[in-house]
Amino acid sequence: LNTMTLEEKHEWLASVTEKRAKPVFKMDIDGKISVHNVWNYNYDDECIEKAREMKKEGLVSINPMQNRFLFTLESTGALPPEDIVLTAIRELRTKLEVVNGSMDPDADPMPALGMEM
Repeated sequence: LNTMTLEEKHEWLASVTEKRAKPVFKMDIDGKISVHNVWNYNYDDECIEKAREMKKEGLVSINPMQNRFLFTLESTGALPPEDIVLTAIRELRTKLEVVNGSMDPDADPMPALGMEM
């Protein structure tokens, strides 16, 4: 991005934000472009295509974060979000242990998981 003129930066930024309800990128007063909100990006490669169109191959690369899983948690406020996540992980771990322990093809894991068919 350092090789781009301010006009080119505005053009690129406008093209990759015009179709989005919420912006992914932002430009500061000094013309530096950065990620504004990672949650708003949907991996459509639109920003990469615009860079190619502008003959700025390799201008930007978008890759999912490895070893990370981003998700949104909504709560009524009755419990802190940390408690909700930890309880869900414990419950999932318990259910996975039951499934792992019942790998017998003849066994029905549903009752052990608290489920019915």
